Amino acid sequence: MKLTEYSGINKITLDDFLSLDEEQTIRFDFLTQGKEADCTELTNSIYHKLFPWFDEKIMRAIR
Repeated sequence: MKLTEYSGINKITLDDFLSLDEEQTIRFDFLTQGKEADCTELTNSIYHKLFPWFDEKIMRAIR
């Protein structure tokens, strides 16, 4: 399977992610959320939850 066929499937929200149990969280495949796992809506939501000052626009600009 190509990454383009795999990424972006079964997108979940931060609330969905937070409701996973520990094992599901550890094994969660962030590539299912988008081609760049560290720039998806879910990961940005996690970053905002952990770091209120996080700004994804700045992060994209320095990449």
